[in-house]
Amino acid sequence: MKNPDGLDKIKELAINKFKKFDTNHDNYLDLSEFGPAFKAMKKLPDLAPEAIQKAMDFYDKNHDGKISKEEFQELVIIGLQYHVYLDDKRHGRIESFCF
Repeated sequence: MKNPDGLDKIKELAINKFKKFDTNHDNYLDLSEFGPAFKAMKKLPDLAPEAIQKAMDFYDKNHDGKISKEEFQELVIIGLQYHVYLDDKRHGRIESFCF
């Protein structure tokens, strides 16, 4: 059954973005990888390191010091609640994205 809300497309898009920022290809984002991803997503290039650390601490649900693909998907889904709209439910095309 297809997801009528386009959630599967959003999750796939999140994974593609995750891979872009996972520069050491270990399937996690450490702080040095998370910072650029979070800045790009929020479109705030001048975020203070303290703000990035607080964001990472918040989204790092298992507190292992890194962001997993699943944690990143959750971050993107939450962010997209405010930044994405579907222009046509029949096509489910993502018209706007926060990256």
